[in-house]
Amino acid sequence: MIENRNVHKIHLKEDLNVIAAEGSSQIIQSVQAADALTPTVLSSASETVQSILCDRMLSEEFLGKIDSRAQDDNFRRRTAFEFRALLIPLQIPFPEPVLEMRSRSWAYTGCLGALLGMLSGGPLLHYLLDMRDAGVILGGAAGSLVFLMLVGYLVQHPRILRVVQGAFGAATILEVATMAGASINPLSLLWGRVTKYFTGRGLLHRIKRIGVYLAGILVLQLAVPRARIRWDQLESNTRDAVQSWLSYHLNILLLLHQKTTALPGDTESHNSALPAPLISSIQKLSLAPTDQRSAVAEEVIQEYKNSGFSTFHDESGGTFENSLYEQYEILGLIEQGDPFRILEHPVIKDGQVIKKGRLTKQRG
Repeated sequence: MIENRNVHKIHLKEDLNVIAAEGSSQIIQSVQAADALTPTVLSSASETVQSILCDRMLSEEFLGKIDSRAQDDNFRRRTAFEFRALLIPLQIPFPEPVLEMRSRSWAYTGCLGALLGMLSGGPLLHYLLDMRDAGVILGGAAGSLVFLMLVGYLVQHPRILRVVQGAFGAATILEVATMAGASINPLSLLWGRVTKYFTGRGLLHRIKRIGVYLAGILVLQLAVPRARIRWDQLESNTRDAVQSWLSYHLNILLLLHQKTTALPGDTESHNSALPAPLISSIQKLSLAPTDQRSAVAEEVIQEYKNSGFSTFHDESGGTFENSLYEQYEILGLIEQGDPFRILEHPVIKDGQVIKKGRLTKQRG
């Protein structure tokens, strides 16, 4: 039966690739048509396409390549009912946004840096070397370089950017407070004592400082990055997620086909077919959060027992008896009465061995 399932998967691989490509394309087109790409928009598009993919897999054409009874309406309805009960959501990882500066911000930053560099470099070199013209040229280039490097650094470190913006904002508020009433505001008094050493104490000086702080805030706005979605990563995530979803649910279809086609006299195929409730519990285990897997595992074990399978809890064996040949493959040489260790438990359903386990002689 496993060989038959593999043969089905090989024949259906090309069809699955076509369906996956169409589904991925539909999701990308849907999110591109939206005003903005958000996790909610992506999830909504995934749900819509999941329904379409499900209908494609349950179509008469697709089922006909798995089971010859696909033309029977009752068979398709029964298969669809069991299949939909085992569906898992199509989840596409949302691409991580990339922070980047706007193009015009780079232009404004370079221009402003060059202007300030020329205004400061000319007088500086004139005072030091009596070379005003060279100072203007070198100052413009140096100012542009420094500003671009500074803004580029702040783009990559948003927390530092927020701290610097907050410092300028706090400075503006404190300066306004000193103008409103420094005599009753101890913090304003302290700020006034600090600022007087480099710009003076008069009203005009305070207005100048406020203007400088506000200009600093506006300049820092140039460094505020925008989040850009990488569409190539979204397309890759979508393609992989859809392909994985289709492969997983193709296995479910093949398991349902195996269950319904097992003949009464075919003991191995009949007993090895997994019941739908057991498949559902295994599916829950694969999706369960880490902290809940222990509880879900108990549910799987109970469903395993309810399906007629035997369970084992001990890896130790005891002493070897010849009757164990019916349930185990023996690794190495072992004789009657020798202690043994179980390497793999057998799969037993309704008292019949479906798959033998493995054991070996306990040494030492």
